[in-house]
Amino acid sequence: MLKDSSQIIKIDARESFVDVREAFGIEKVTFQFRKYDKNAPKGQKTKSAIDCYLDIEDFAYLSCCLKTGGIRKLLAEGKPYTNYGGSVKDGKVISRQLKIEGGNDGKYYLKAQMGPGKKTATGAITPAYTDGKPEKEIVILLNDEQIKKLGIAGERAVRYFDIWSAMGVLDEKCEKLRYKGKEESPSFYPYEDAF
Repeated sequence: MLKDSSQIIKIDARESFVDVREAFGIEKVTFQFRKYDKNAPKGQKTKSAIDCYLDIEDFAYLSCCLKTGGIRKLLAEGKPYTNYGGSVKDGKVISRQLKIEGGNDGKYYLKAQMGPGKKTATGAITPAYTDGKPEKEIVILLNDEQIKKLGIAGERAVRYFDIWSAMGVLDEKCEKLRYKGKEESPSFYPYEDAF
């Protein structure tokens, strides 16, 4: 993790995965959700893709909740974790949401949702789905162990960010990670969909 690429952690499911990567250059972390068809020809396996960006502070909070089990308490109180984001491109507002729901019987649903959005007076982007449903959704089922591993990996990544920032080498370290990560995943940079 972060030694040879920008990957923080990758969690595989049956026909989908989430690849969590640093986007420290813009003080964010990206959750890259992909749904795929393993029988499709090479280069055509991806059926659906959603990238959700979290600010470092939001990612640090989420990582702590996941590692300590605090997410279970939130979910038991009927408060699913939701992070709103999105982008505006060519005048079109796109909403992206990262959600964690469930928690019953050690089952968690990590969701990425995407669809039409609207900008609020504060500049935030919220969903504006016409029928109440997103255009795209990718769901990954996680268990307690995977939730804790995601939290631990997240806390470790935040420590890297903090140390590199304090040392004044954040940009240099991120550039090295980008260069090494290009062979592995050429599509995760640049950050055109981060805002």
